[in-house]
Amino acid sequence: MASKINVPGEARVIDYAEHIARDIANRPARLTYVRTSEPPPRMSMGTGNGTWFGSVPDMSTADVPGVKLAGVTPGSPADKAGAQAGDIIVEFGGKPVKDIYEYTDAIGAHKPGDVVTVVVLRGDRRLALTATLGKRGT
Repeated sequence: MASKINVPGEARVIDYAEHIARDIANRPARLTYVRTSEPPPRMSMGTGNGTWFGSVPDMSTADVPGVKLAGVTPGSPADKAGAQAGDIIVEFGGKPVKDIYEYTDAIGAHKPGDVVTVVVLRGDRRLALTATLGKRGT
């Protein structure tokens, strides 16, 4: 159904993909493979248990240590805890969060109904928010 399409969100994704493609195409030199000693990032298997926080990660900010939020779902545990667009999650339930994979794993380590502390950076302040996690789809 066409009314279900998030046109502004889709346009944002397309603009981001175009930006990346143009940056690569317009580089003065070809990309070169660089071997590192670090293992490749692991792909998280998701929460699996339906644990829900209700955050909307900003996927365009890979250079931020933590997970920057583009927004929160109204009425979600994130919203009720006071999380806001622009917050950067650096700790979830006592686990440090450096990227989206650690964030997903930290959520998945809990079950619906768990009460967790979520540490965010908001501007120059570090805030500890308390959230009661929900179950996806309820």
